[in-house]
Amino acid sequence: FVKHWDKIGVQISRLTNLMNDVLILGRTEANKMPFNPEPVDLVAFIMRFIEQNYLSLEDGRTVMLSVEGSRRNVGLDENLFSHILGNAISNALKYSKGRPNPEVKVHYEEDSYTITIKDYGIGIPKKEQANLFESFFRAQNTSGIEGTGLGLVIMKQFVKMHQGTIKIESIEGKGTSVIIRFPYQLN
Repeated sequence: FVKHWDKIGVQISRLTNLMNDVLILGRTEANKMPFNPEPVDLVAFIMRFIEQNYLSLEDGRTVMLSVEGSRRNVGLDENLFSHILGNAISNALKYSKGRPNPEVKVHYEEDSYTITIKDYGIGIPKKEQANLFESFFRAQNTSGIEGTGLGLVIMKQFVKMHQGTIKIESIEGKGTSVIIRFPYQLN
C-alpha cells in the first residue's frame, strides 16, 4: 500500500510541475508575466540560491561557484531569475548523476556579465541540439529521466525579458554548458 501511495505522490508532483510550467509559459507568451528588475548583488544571490536549494543533495554532490572580474550589482527580477538559475542547475544535476559536481561561473565583463552552468553529464546529441528550445522537446538520451520539455523554453523567455542571450554547448557523453549573457543596464 505504501509503495502505491508513494507512486501516486510522485505522479501528482509531476503533473503539478507540468501544469505550473504550462501556466508560466502561457503567461509569458501573453505578456502577462510581471517583470520587476532591481539592483542585486548577483554573487550573493546565487550563493543564497544554491544554499537554499542545493546544499544537501541525496547523492552528496554540490554546486561549485566561481567568479571572474570585478563584482558589482546587476539589474534583475529575482523571481524570474530564480527560474532561470533553478532550471539550469536542476538540469545540470539531473543529467549528470554519478559525475563530478556541476559548476556555476559568473564572469563580469566590461559591458555585460555571463553566467555559465556546466555539467559533466550525458550531454545532448549533436543532431538534436537545434530543437532544444521547442516546447515539449526532449533529447532521445533522456528517456527514464524526469522532465517536461518546457524548462528551457521558459528559461529562454525569461532571459529575453532580461535582454539577455542564451546558448547551449554540449558534447554527448561529456557534458553541457549553458551560457547566459546579460547587459548590466536594462532598457
